[in-house]
Amino acid sequence: MQRKLSLLLFASFSLVSCRGDGPAVTVCLIDSVNNSLQCSDADGNVTELPVADAGNYVCLSPDDFEVLLNYAKKRCE
Repeated sequence: MQRKLSLLLFASFSLVSCRGDGPAVTVCLIDSVNNSLQCSDADGNVTELPVADAGNYVCLSPDDFEVLLNYAKKRCE
């Protein structure tokens, strides 16, 4: 499971940052079972962050995130 999560986070981050000139973004997925965020930074490092410590983070539904990914794909063509 951790390997799949890491791969998903890395792929999402790579897609959003295809040109390399955008802001540094940390992509996180909510792990509701453990009440934490599983996050990946620009270097592909995966960390766990308790939800209580997740200030200044934005949460998107899968549909909204798909809209952003599609936008990024178009910008990367």
